[in-house]
Amino acid sequence: VLRWLRHEIGGLKKMNFINETKAARLYRVLDNSGNFYRGRALPCSRSLMNVSFHLPTSALEEKFLHDAQRAGFYGLDGHRSCGGLRASLYN
Repeated sequence: VLRWLRHEIGGLKKMNFINETKAARLYRVLDNSGNFYRGRALPCSRSLMNVSFHLPTSALEEKFLHDAQRAGFYGLDGHRSCGGLRASLYN
């Protein structure tokens, strides 16, 4: 993994840039959705790796999960303590 990180990615600074870019892109969608997607964390406490959010209803969250799985995205269920949805942005 360290060899991959150093030689193929370009090191820790490059990986940090990639992670910040991925998270910023997703948070931008959440923030600009007119409150359709509602993030759980305050902007000052947001994670670069796990983005938790809700939709207006649990029925829409179930549809989101179903459609996401059909598109090849799995594991978007929220954490058992807070429900909703969670996107993990690991490397």
